[in-house]
Amino acid sequence: MADRVSSDGEGSEDDKVTDCGEDSGDQPDEAALTKWMAEHTRDTGHNRFRGARWDYVKVEAGSWQ
Repeated sequence: MADRVSSDGEGSEDDKVTDCGEDSGDQPDEAALTKWMAEHTRDTGHNRFRGARWDYVKVEAGSWQ
């Protein structure tokens, strides 16, 4: 996957960060995700990640009434 470099248009080249489009896959907890990101940064130089957290909830039919 190609790196995307973004900046706010201000400052120097050092202010730019390399976005990562890689998918960590499901991780069992925050510690495992943090470890994955650290290892991925070490291996690729990617230093900014988009985070998304998922959760499941149980809803009873009619509970909104």
